[in-house]
Amino acid sequence: MTDILLKVLNKEQNLFYNINKSDEYTNIKNIPYEMAIYSLLYIIHYLEDKNYTLSHICLNDFVIKDNKLFLKSNEHIVELKGDYFSYESKEKNGIEFPTKNMNSRMHKSNVYESIAYFIYYLLVRVVKNDLNENDLEIIYETKPYYFIKNAIKEKCLIYI
Repeated sequence: MTDILLKVLNKEQNLFYNINKSDEYTNIKNIPYEMAIYSLLYIIHYLEDKNYTLSHICLNDFVIKDNKLFLKSNEHIVELKGDYFSYESKEKNGIEFPTKNMNSRMHKSNVYESIAYFIYYLLVRVVKNDLNENDLEIIYETKPYYFIKNAIKEKCLIYI
């Protein structure tokens, strides 16, 4: 089922971003953080509309087309039961951004914390799965600062 979902998602993204044919690449370090945020929010909202989400962000799950992230793997797609999903630990597959509390039953908003760690990685090139004010000092009072702060603390996501 998730194979079909992934194909339809990619087709929908191509239509939404008006991408007819584009080279795919995997060097995520070159993607602008704003495009990464918007792409991931599109993916998460699409999946949630179909009662799925991502357990967390894993770099090997994505390719880039025209500076937008496209999900290429269903490895971390999980089915939602209401606002929660069951999480089963899997063997690590490259650089991942798990949340602090990877439990067997998780709320769907946990993926935003994982996105925040990924965005932090894009900005400072350091992999973290826990951030404090000292870590965020270098981006203090910027747009990504507030995005990350909201995503890791309040589970309330506002990004304009």
